[in-house]
Amino acid sequence: MEFTYLKNCKTKEDVTKLMKFNSDFIVPMIYDCISKNLFKENPKLLALLIRNVIGEEVTEKDIFLGSESVPRTNFDEKMGNQDIFVVSLDKVTNFEINNRKRRNKKLDDKNLTYVGSLMSFYYGKVVRQINFQNYDIIDDKDEIQKFTFKNQHGKDRKNKVYIYDVNVAKFKGISYTNSKYEKEFILLMKIFLLDSKKKIKEIIGDNEFMKEVYTMHESLSTEGFTFKHFPDELLNQLEKEEEREEGMIEGAKKKTLELAKKMIKEGIDASSVSKITGLSKDKIKSL
Repeated sequence: MEFTYLKNCKTKEDVTKLMKFNSDFIVPMIYDCISKNLFKENPKLLALLIRNVIGEEVTEKDIFLGSESVPRTNFDEKMGNQDIFVVSLDKVTNFEINNRKRRNKKLDDKNLTYVGSLMSFYYGKVVRQINFQNYDIIDDKDEIQKFTFKNQHGKDRKNKVYIYDVNVAKFKGISYTNSKYEKEFILLMKIFLLDSKKKIKEIIGDNEFMKEVYTMHESLSTEGFTFKHFPDELLNQLEKEEEREEGMIEGAKKKTLELAKKMIKEGIDASSVSKITGLSKDKIKSL
């Protein structure tokens, strides 16, 4: 995560003070209240995303925003999130922003449910969903991964469905030269997680298109809508991360205790069990 200021925020009051008094702070694009509104206001930006993520040649003249009446969850309505999907004669492309450090099954299920809604709402069209992810993982997989959905018999659905996962953090090390991506797309991905105006300006330099994007980004960051919804959106995400980490810790403790019990059952002495599991001898004796 590239946050300079948000990493120190623990309460809604912290976030509110930051937004009010730190002139260098800007709400990062990885949050819906910025990115989705930014996408809506700039068809050229949406065309850039489709060209680089999907590989489809489009321009801003080809961009037509779809209806916003596809069902969403109560939480999305509370946060004021606005759906972004580009509709053409035979395709619909949806954009989702997922600020989670690791893959989250609950979030994946929610996204799949929404894909199902799109399939019903735009029956017969090809459905593409682009997920901008902030996964804190290092692997040898591509920064953009494509998944194809089949029916229960392993055949193509009536609606062909494609999911594109964009791991934003992986673009940090990508250079502009000899890249399969357009320079503006790489620049966008490099600033997607930043909450410092100074850092963003250093990265985009004198690129005219990105300067235009930044001007819109800065304006959205100070709007009443963002000021109202962003603290809750951020804290909800932090609470989910904290719950997950606590669950992982509890799960690890449970597995350690189960391992210790098995070792004792096999006749391994308490001293050896303690060295392997890290449990105290008193704890082992109590098992």
